[in-house]
Amino acid sequence: MVEANAVYLATNGTDVAPCDRARPCIDFLFGLQQLNGQRTHLIFAPGSYTSVRNSVTQAPSPSVEIHGHGATMTAGNSDAASLRVTVPTKIRNLTLINADSTGYGLNLQAATELANVTVKAPNAIGAFAPLVASNIEAQATSTGLNTSSTVTIDRAVIHGGTHGITASSGTLDITNALIYNTTGSGVQITGANGQIKFSTIARTGLNTSESEVFGVECGGQVTLVSSIVYTFFSNPEVRPPTTSCMFAGGTIVGPKAQIGATNVDPSFVNESGFNFHINGNSPARDAVDTGPALDFEGDPRPRGARFDIGADEAP
Repeated sequence: MVEANAVYLATNGTDVAPCDRARPCIDFLFGLQQLNGQRTHLIFAPGSYTSVRNSVTQAPSPSVEIHGHGATMTAGNSDAASLRVTVPTKIRNLTLINADSTGYGLNLQAATELANVTVKAPNAIGAFAPLVASNIEAQATSTGLNTSSTVTIDRAVIHGGTHGITASSGTLDITNALIYNTTGSGVQITGANGQIKFSTIARTGLNTSESEVFGVECGGQVTLVSSIVYTFFSNPEVRPPTTSCMFAGGTIVGPKAQIGATNVDPSFVNESGFNFHINGNSPARDAVDTGPALDFEGDPRPRGARFDIGADEAP
């Protein structure tokens, strides 16, 4: 990247053009408006930023690359989104927080790439255009990821709220996802297709009716591959952990057994404490012949003779 092609932000900046390295700006939206066909990079200095206006991607630029450098940007109580993406955008190394009671952390209306991004919001990520993501965290009080588009994710931690993932349409290709601590379904798919691979969905359906299905709901054509779905119920035999899903690669589901899947306790280190690493004696250990190069934390796979099932590759 050429320095002249970048707009710079710093917590001690001043919103006066041109927002270069020597004279950075502070307001995210003001910085975006300095972009153009040549200046397409927006660079944060490390620190905590407060968005005093709704941070909408209104850059006069055909695309945007946001370099967070570990910065945190918090939207105010009246902001509908910490960041609404309306042009093709790449975001790296940034934490987004939305304090609004119903808002999005990321509202994606154009193709977006995320890497090393954390989003904390009532609805963490809304992907209504193609999304490619790696090493992300979504913490929600409602939905971690809501999508109707094509989503490709490798390495994600999604937790809290009612649902981890909801998908009304589109295609899912999700690998190395840990989804936990939801009051409703960990994954609720009503019309999408695709695969969820080497992922762990656990302690979902908390504080809800025992007569409903929680864990993974596959309303489209979705296959769980070499994954673990282990739900938490006071009476584990009341309902199955998944509905309408297909299984491959030795996928483990439980506590209630389902045809086509392996029914064993995956032996988490501390399920009640939300530690979903697997123990050394877990039946998920060394269970399949092929898999991804890394697990959900970036540890190499395999670390034994074969690959472990689920999001974690045990040492």
